[in-house]
Amino acid sequence: MKHRRGVSPILAVIILIGIAIVGGAFLSSAQNQILSATLSAIEYKVTDLRMEKDSSGTCYFFATLHNTGTEEILSTKINATSDGGFDWFPKSQPVNVSPSQILPVFEPFSGNPCGNFTASKTYSVGFEANSKSSSSKIIYPMTVTAVMKR
Repeated sequence: MKHRRGVSPILAVIILIGIAIVGGAFLSSAQNQILSATLSAIEYKVTDLRMEKDSSGTCYFFATLHNTGTEEILSTKINATSDGGFDWFPKSQPVNVSPSQILPVFEPFSGNPCGNFTASKTYSVGFEANSKSSSSKIIYPMTVTAVMKR
């Protein structure tokens, strides 16, 4: 009988370790690509959110939006639900907010929409932001304060 020489056990272990290292590097690279695509996100941080209502029935909506995400925000929808379940939307919605950019929003309005907000009550305000690849929606509480006529 002929003696066949196979791969020595030490060489087999070295080959298996090499295959494991190459496979691990491939999986790590794929995972990093998936995570970077998943983690690139849009996010707003909202500060100075308030609504003032004066004695003449005019409301003043204020908000400062900070794009704390990693993508440019291409569109933003802001809405508040007032007494009776009515939704109020600012007429001028902010658009194109770059990462790290701060955007002030100011909207005076009067008439029926303002009449649906009561001073000293708290309402929910939704901020929905959209980019090329993702969207985000956050809700903040906002208290309406009564002010003297501006």
